[in-house]
Amino acid sequence: MEGLVSLLDEQHEARVRAIWDGLAHAFGLTALSQRTPIPHISYYVAERIDAAGIRPSLQIIAQQASPFSVRATGLGLFTHPQPVLYAPVVRSVALTALHGLLRPAFAAAAVEPSLYYEADRWLPHITLAQGDLTEDNLPAVLQWFRQIPIDWEITLNNVALIANAPYDFRAENAFYFRRI
Repeated sequence: MEGLVSLLDEQHEARVRAIWDGLAHAFGLTALSQRTPIPHISYYVAERIDAAGIRPSLQIIAQQASPFSVRATGLGLFTHPQPVLYAPVVRSVALTALHGLLRPAFAAAAVEPSLYYEADRWLPHITLAQGDLTEDNLPAVLQWFRQIPIDWEITLNNVALIANAPYDFRAENAFYFRRI
């Protein structure tokens, strides 16, 4: 899978990585940090995205966009087909507007897009545990999360194109907003 995302600022990337490290130490949960090693918020996901085709559109969108803040708060759970724990991100006007701006570029470049990221189904979030989270370890993991306060205000200032393997986060894969 490949996606259009915003990478988290340094402070919140460090917080998510600390959670990942804690889950690895306490429960041996490492699948997410190995599969998706960069904390982010996804706008759109597809089996494949034509990087060369979408890059010019992302540059234009980034030049027109201004940094904005979002709030991540609490803990959420996707239950099917496997459990996924995440920090829900409040769907603000600015976040929804960026999602809408990205839609035409994504639609033109995506192969087998995921319907979960369409406007009427999209639930912005930061994934915290996925892949090796099971019905058996879920209760203990949820208990562990009781010690983790998640009420973060995060500044978003970029859009990035990510791919599954190998993950390559060179500078040309992220487009930083120009206006302040």
